[in-house]
Amino acid sequence: MIAAASARIVGAGLGWVLACATSASAECAWVLWLNHTAVVTGEEVDLWIPLNASTDKIDCEQVLAATLQANTRPANPGDVVTLRASNTIDVVTAAGPHTLVYVCLPDTVDPRGSQAK
Repeated sequence: MIAAASARIVGAGLGWVLACATSASAECAWVLWLNHTAVVTGEEVDLWIPLNASTDKIDCEQVLAATLQANTRPANPGDVVTLRASNTIDVVTAAGPHTLVYVCLPDTVDPRGSQAK
């Protein structure tokens, strides 16, 4: 069930990426998202946080690279920061492990899924 939901999100995201990339007249804004997962006081945390809006994908990817570089330095003595992938940072702090995944998506895609009103 989780795999099916993930496939739908990825499929929707790819659909919008292709729509934006192939349409000469369409202007798509891009959003840099942070997916922050952690275990804090024994509780799992999984947050999607919008960090920045850009006018195009290239600008978003440049902001992503700068954000990634800025966050690869430990915030506190004793923190261990590891760059695991081109968009992923693992951080081990006194409070526990954290994973930070940065991704640029068209503004029409919300990785948090549908929001309850």
